[in-house]
Amino acid sequence: MEGFVTLEVYTNESLIETKKISLNEWYEDLHELIDSDEYRKNNAITKIIGTQYDDDEGRIIYQKFINIYDENGKFISCDDVETN
Repeated sequence: MEGFVTLEVYTNESLIETKKISLNEWYEDLHELIDSDEYRKNNAITKIIGTQYDDDEGRIIYQKFINIYDENGKFISCDDVETN
């Protein structure tokens, strides 16, 4: 019952990528999507919707968040959509 995180990556309102990351990797490693302004700027990323699941099957949602970034990849805001 390891769990995982999914990241839905958007340019404006278009979904361009979905990543699935184990919880261990999520908490232990840096992720350029979340941690690099330069990466987001270079890839025109404006929004990331993240969902953390507490089980391997994706049935138990622990947290869901929406991060918004400006055109320079800088963090603007985070909304917690759901937290258990």
